[in-house]
Amino acid sequence: MNSQSVRAAVQSFRERTAHGSHLEHCFAPWYLHQQYHLSETRAIQQSSDGNYDFGIDAFHLHGGDRPDSPTNLLLLQAKFTDSLVPITKGYKELERTLNQLPQVLDGAECELPLQNNVLVNLRAALNRLAPKVRASLHIDFVLLHISDQDSDIISHRSREARQSLREAISQRLADRICTTREVGPADLGPRVEVVVPPDHNDLVVTSHGEFPAGDFTKMHTANGRLTDLVELYRTRRDHLFSKNVRHFLHSKRNVEKGPAGKMRETLKSMCVEKSIVPERFALFHNGVTIYAQRVEVMDGALRIKEPFVLNGCQTIKNAFYFRNDPKLKDRIDKQIWERVAVPIRVIEATDGVLIRSVTINNNRQNAMAVSAFRANDPIQLDLEERFRKAAIFYERQEGAFQNLEMASPEILEDDYENSRGQCVNMVDLARCLAAAAGEIGFANHPADLFESDAAYERCFSRKRLNSIPFLVFLQNLDDVLGVILKKDLNLNPKGAGPRPARLKYYTLCLCVRYMGKVGLQECVRDFGGALQGKKHVFRDEIVRKLRSRSSRIRDELSKRFMSLDSNDAATMNDAWEHCQNTLLLRKNIDVFDAFSAVEVAESSQ
Repeated sequence: MNSQSVRAAVQSFRERTAHGSHLEHCFAPWYLHQQYHLSETRAIQQSSDGNYDFGIDAFHLHGGDRPDSPTNLLLLQAKFTDSLVPITKGYKELERTLNQLPQVLDGAECELPLQNNVLVNLRAALNRLAPKVRASLHIDFVLLHISDQDSDIISHRSREARQSLREAISQRLADRICTTREVGPADLGPRVEVVVPPDHNDLVVTSHGEFPAGDFTKMHTANGRLTDLVELYRTRRDHLFSKNVRHFLHSKRNVEKGPAGKMRETLKSMCVEKSIVPERFALFHNGVTIYAQRVEVMDGALRIKEPFVLNGCQTIKNAFYFRNDPKLKDRIDKQIWERVAVPIRVIEATDGVLIRSVTINNNRQNAMAVSAFRANDPIQLDLEERFRKAAIFYERQEGAFQNLEMASPEILEDDYENSRGQCVNMVDLARCLAAAAGEIGFANHPADLFESDAAYERCFSRKRLNSIPFLVFLQNLDDVLGVILKKDLNLNPKGAGPRPARLKYYTLCLCVRYMGKVGLQECVRDFGGALQGKKHVFRDEIVRKLRSRSSRIRDELSKRFMSLDSNDAATMNDAWEHCQNTLLLRKNIDVFDAFSAVEVAESSQ
């Protein structure tokens, strides 16, 4: 294979699995799936999701199938790049594993970050080995990359880092047989798509029932155990929710006074205070919906293959946090915890379109913005990847930014440096795109936009999304215009007219049309490479443009809107028409054409 074919294969893997926050996270599990014929789910389970990987991106135990053959532990550091600098850095990251690896191999207790998927699952896998096998493990340190450069060149550049790794291994793992090696595209052979039977998970259930729901589709209903669902999350982490429409909500409103807080109080009453029988949890809960490619009905259990939670993310992750709460975990009665019951529905199907429809309709019953139902659309996945390449976080799933910020702040610093503690939000972007196109009604009422297929497809058309810097610029405008209208333009409403903040999307439209008309691509280039927040340098620049004699936008806003004696839709639309006509900023100015070719200025990176 070459680097191009590897990239295509990894991209295909991500499209199938929706694993990770960006494409690089799929490289290591793809390699395990491709090279060792693991199922995609198991390969993901043994790989990092980007959270606290402690120096390795994946592990795999193999060999030992004959009495005279050793069991090998593969420790993989994956660099999805052809640049030699990060490839060399990969050896240093493998060396970092030696800080905790000896304790893990010996079975000693060590501090494990709660979100450390690789280390938790590696330790669990090693604990299942016989002591003799564990003591004689051969360890294979592998650096995986996609550089097509000559192997001698790569070896020369990484010589010092490789030597340092070997010396560290000889000191920290003196009694172990260890190897180090590089794997590049040329070592992967011709491109072959591997099809592997999926792994299974068993859910202990009672009161099982099933009924057909159309061709090749069944629904299984039962009462299951909350502990099984928590264990499923412990091994698969957020990949379990990759087909859901939102992440766990960490807001204070949810975790303290909202549904999550109330659920924790109930679980504490059951498992710590023992004032409520745990089986009653099933009476209090609407249930969890799971999708699986195949379901086998066993005696007292459902064996589910390739499971994904379609509805129930809040329940499962909240229960996981409850079970691992440092203040509670030693007080939780384990026998009672294993009796906590929850209603379960398992949809057995192979139709991906149907599953997306099931997800949307299940979540429509919750208090959720209609925009959330578009989170897994292909165009949103593509936007997420394009923004990631610009080192900017795109929040297509509600709560995704805060989850990453809390679990892996180092990823935000390292991989999303141009986000600067902010994100481009899917709803904000939709409102800006609608406003820039002059569709102020959709900008003011985004639920209507996401509800209408035609409006949504028009809003997120390829033409409108052509320039990532322009999209970033729009988000920056969205972030500052509210403050500018309130504090910087001296707009004083009279009578019952609109407050200045009501003019946000009218102003955004006029601003970008004016910039497109007079050819201010340089401004978009300068401020479209990173999120600005409410930085004064960007805010002042926009204020100057709105106040300038050339644009006359501020003066026209004051004249047409501040003197209104009503803020009803008809009156506002009439004022809007007068603004466009007077300023000669009608729809014939196509801002998406004007800024389609803008690329990021080097200085903004």
